[in-house]
Formats: sequence, structure tokens, C-alpha cells
Amino acid sequence: MKIKEKVFDGHVHSLMRVPVRESVEIYKKEFEELGVSHSAFLSCPLHEHGDVEMDRLQNIKCLYYKAVFSPNAYAYCDLEHVFDMPENQKADYYLSQAKEYLANGFDGFKILETMPKYLKKLGTLLSAPAFEPFWAYLEEQGTPITMHNAHPKKFWDDSISQYWKNRGCYYGDGTYPSFYEIINDLFVILDRNPNLKITLAHMGFFEHDYDLAIKFMSYKNTMLDVTPGGAFLEYSNGSMRKEWTEFMIKYSDRIKYGTDLYNFDRLDEKDWKRAFHARPDFVRQFLETDTEHVYAGTKFKGIKLPKKLRKKIYRENLLKELGKPKPINFDWAINKVKELRKEFSNTETLDGYDLMCMEYDFESLRK
Repeated sequence: MKIKEKVFDGHVHSLMRVPVRESVEIYKKEFEELGVSHSAFLSCPLHEHGDVEMDRLQNIKCLYYKAVFSPNAYAYCDLEHVFDMPENQKADYYLSQAKEYLANGFDGFKILETMPKYLKKLGTLLSAPAFEPFWAYLEEQGTPITMHNAHPKKFWDDSISQYWKNRGCYYGDGTYPSFYEIINDLFVILDRNPNLKITLAHMGFFEHDYDLAIKFMSYKNTMLDVTPGGAFLEYSNGSMRKEWTEFMIKYSDRIKYGTDLYNFDRLDEKDWKRAFHARPDFVRQFLETDTEHVYAGTKFKGIKLPKKLRKKIYRENLLKELGKPKPINFDWAINKVKELRKEFSNTETLDGYDLMCMEYDFESLRK
């Protein structure tokens, strides 16, 4: 669709196995075509479909992209975990990470630990004592947090399609926390730390739980992002379309734009454009039109919010929340890359090559 209104995409990832320098050029073209004026790169150290695999380079990559796209970019880090660490050491470990990352250029935290497989691997919910100092510090610092909380509730239902089961997205076998256990744990955290600045991605996956959405928004600093996750299809087509439209209007100053934009590989120009346009076009069609469209094989009708409300969602809310990007400590970034290069020393691998490039580019950007 034709782009008329600029956006601040607060939900950008680097998930594709594309070299960082090539990714920069891809982002530039995607941003230009999608009307993205500002961006927040969110660390995503694991992808949950299939096995849980950790990506050790995610945090430094996000800081790298922030540096390259400065001054219009931000970086959110994620916690690193040592899964066999003694319990009595974890609280200090997580707190020290928060202090270190926020002191050296990261603007916020991305919490993926509330995804079912991640929670299963951690073996504990995030209200556990090991995380209490971490949450308290983020509350004290007023740190923006974007959280992927649970997953669509249908993923706990045995009747979900074989497609999703094949992708490892079925959590109803009794070995995972339930949808409501994960949601209720979030409220435990918020009751302890009611001033936390938590944004739930994908509209919180609240599409079937209107009362939970209202409860979440009862905390004064909570927000939602519109990154597609199934919610808008329900808002458009479900029996509560009117209520959800009124919700979007009422909380338009606490809803933020995001799309899950990736560094999609440009091997095929047509497929590349289709891939990176899909979610942004869907969000814009939903918010800007009152006509019928198709997304992921499903018809939906937009709610056409007034332009003044879209401006809040598209840019103003994120700019107000984040302010100016934190300055990057390039000495710290370079040292972090050097540490990682000891582990990924082979420059013929993608990780090794990326680290070599990031070290050189951080040095250049520092000058």
C-alpha cells in the first residue's frame, strides 16, 4: 500500500542468517519503502519453533545496528542465562547484567523468557526470587521493557492445526506452564513493582481475554504494541469488534507501533518485498482503512482510527517514552566484541565474520 504516514517501528529483529553489513543495507531499503523514520532493535536470543537455541550475538548486534542508524535508533538487550548456575547466584548475575547493559548504551530490555519453551528451560516463572532485584532495578531506573508474554491461547488447545504442531507450538501436554499461569505471573510482578514500564508485544495475546487487557492497562505505565500476532484478526472479525475498537481509541496514547520487521534475505526481490511488507501493510490496513483485506489467508476489515490517534500509535508514544537514545560506550562495545571473538574465532563462519566486521565498524564509528 502507498505510504503516507511515517512510523517509529519499535519492534525490529535481526533473526535471519544474513551478515550484519548486508543486513544494514537491507534495513535501509526496508525502512525507506515502509516509511520508517525511527527504529528499536530488540534482542531475540532464541527462536522457539523447534528446539530452544540461544544466539550469543543478539545483544551486541542490536547495539551495532543502533550505532549504524544513529541518532534515530534504539537497542533493547535481553538477559543471558547460565542454566546450571546455582540458584543463590542468579539474582546478582541478572542484576549485574541490567546495570552493565543500561550503563553502556542499551535503551531497554526485551523479555522473551515468558515464552513457554523458554520458561520450561529456565525451570521457573519470572516472579521467582532470582529475578526480584532485576525487576526492582528496572522499575527504579524507569527502563522501558518489551515483553513477549506467553503465546496465543489457542496454542494450549489440542485442536490447533497440524501446521502449528509441526512448528513446535503446542503447549498443552502438561509439561509447560499454562497460558493463565504465565499471565497471572506477570500480574504478580506488576503488583510488586507497579511502576514498571512494561509493553506487551502482539497486543499481549489478549484477543480472547478483554478483561485481562483492561486489567493490564490498569497499571499506570503499561503499554501494548501492535506487532501482528493474531489479535487484529479477532478485533476485526470477532463478536467484540466494537469493544476492541473502543479499547484502541481509549488507550491510543499507550499503544505503540511495531511489526516484527526482519533483515529478510534479498535472494529473490519479489519474495523479499512480499515478506517484509506483509506485517506492516496489515497493520496499516487495519488502522488506516475501513475496507476489507486479506492477511495470512484470512479476511479482515480495518477500523480506520482518526489520523490524530494513529500519529500517537505510529510515532509519538514511542518518542515520548524513549526520548533521546542513550549514548553508546564504544570502548565497552569493542571489548564485548573482542570477548566474543575468543569464542567465535573462525572468521569463515558467519558469527566469526560478523564479529570481525562489528569490531572494525565500532572502531570507525567511535572515531
